[in-house]
Amino acid sequence: MEEKALWPKAVYLETSILYQLPADVTTAELLRLKELCNLLEIPIVIPMVAWDEWVALRKKQFTEKVKDYERSREKITNLAEKYSIPINLPSFDSLISPKDNEMLRAEIETMLSSRLKDMGVTITTTPDIPLSLLVKMSIDKTRPFEEKGEKGFRDSLILFTILGFAKQISDGFHLLITDDQVFHHADVSQIAKDRKISLVVVNSIQSAIDNLETFIDKVIRESDAKRTKLLEDYLNGQRQKISHFLRIQDSFSGLFPLFKSEGAFGPRDVKAITSVDLLDIHDPTPGILPEGVKKDRVKISFSAKVKLSLLINQYASLSSLAKMVYGPRFEFNTDTGVWEPKYQAEDYQPTEIASTIERDLKIEASAILDRDEGEYSELQLERIV
Repeated sequence: MEEKALWPKAVYLETSILYQLPADVTTAELLRLKELCNLLEIPIVIPMVAWDEWVALRKKQFTEKVKDYERSREKITNLAEKYSIPINLPSFDSLISPKDNEMLRAEIETMLSSRLKDMGVTITTTPDIPLSLLVKMSIDKTRPFEEKGEKGFRDSLILFTILGFAKQISDGFHLLITDDQVFHHADVSQIAKDRKISLVVVNSIQSAIDNLETFIDKVIRESDAKRTKLLEDYLNGQRQKISHFLRIQDSFSGLFPLFKSEGAFGPRDVKAITSVDLLDIHDPTPGILPEGVKKDRVKISFSAKVKLSLLINQYASLSSLAKMVYGPRFEFNTDTGVWEPKYQAEDYQPTEIASTIERDLKIEASAILDRDEGEYSELQLERIV
């Protein structure tokens, strides 16, 4: 498979999988599948023929339940008569009029449609398929047409509906979930290949989940990179505000000890920061909105590379200076016969020195994040860590 075709583009549910769903359409596996598709931003698609078959099955099941009720009613009535128990169970027709019965059957389709709509599932229409193509496939027994009988017409419509939908989407592979083995046949794979469509067929929703989960790590990384880039672009648009914040000298008062060091003649430290130049903004940490919240103020942080112009106090001891000029700081007293200090030690005198350094400063802040628009606003710079 070519590299460009390695990314999933759509997931398709075939009739055999729809038949396995409960009446309320909700299963943990289907919900997980939808969650993955949301993360990957790909649709779940049901071909119209599969939809029609599924609805017809549900209506048939309703009819069978009515028949089950009538059979049970008859058995109970016969048993009651045998033991002379007076009982009169109403028939289904006496409970619900034929009109209401039809309305109930129609409601089944409405309910199923509503559930799928809530899950964001797409029902795609059947495209125009040349009758000559279907006739030839039927004669040649090309799958989905099978060796015995005429079975395969509806499956062929489903296949070409999927391929028609897939053709509208950019390069990538299309994941068909079906428990019908005819779709796993080499003929089906070849038909898709002839149309330059990469079709991957799996036999269960769980298998589809396993397939899609391999792409999630990459999606999360890409999503994080997108969120980070969004914040970085916003912060770069706020450079003037950030620079003003950094130039407030009090912001650095707690950092002065970081610049203490030992000089050639003694200790030195920062007396003042005379100017601050913002060189670069990097390593932003995006804010996260609580689940269900569309817009609110969130905590963010970032690093700022700055050039600091400093006024440094260089402390030099007189004893050290004297030693350089006059030699050793002790001399031998011939009268007493001992070595005595030649100068008063540790008498420090400060000298102001101008210097520049570059530092990465971590800045904590907050901003308004709009989930729908994907934008930040109202930056508030809080402190330098």
